Amino acid sequence: MAKLTDKQKQKIIADYVQTQNKKKTAEMNGVSRPTVDKIIVEASESGLYKKLHRKKEENTESVLQYIEQQGDNVKTLIGKYIGELQDDDKIAKASVREIATALGIVIDKFALHIEARDKRNEGTTVKIDWSRDKK
Repeated sequence: MAKLTDKQKQKIIADYVQTQNKKKTAEMNGVSRPTVDKIIVEASESGLYKKLHRKKEENTESVLQYIEQQGDNVKTLIGKYIGELQDDDKIAKASVREIATALGIVIDKFALHIEARDKRNEGTTVKIDWSRDKK
């Protein structure tokens, strides 16, 4: 096997930071899992892995801040998507996997939002009313 370039190694590290799955990272990059292990160890020793992980967290925080700033627009959009996810006809046509994926995404993103908000508020309790305005 040819030696990997620095760019290829960086992509492998970035993919692993994103997926947190060595097997999937190996498949995505056409390398073996032991190769991914070796690259991760090298990256950990050099500090690159921590730097990329920190950048991912910063990016997530930035997106969450943007969403929070958008306030009503985001609540309206989320309300529309949740309405679509509650459509009985669509649920009946969807596979269990599709339903589980959609639900998992909604729960994960909501949990990230709450976690980020709590970190910013440092213990301050904030109530979010996600219900639609009733007129």
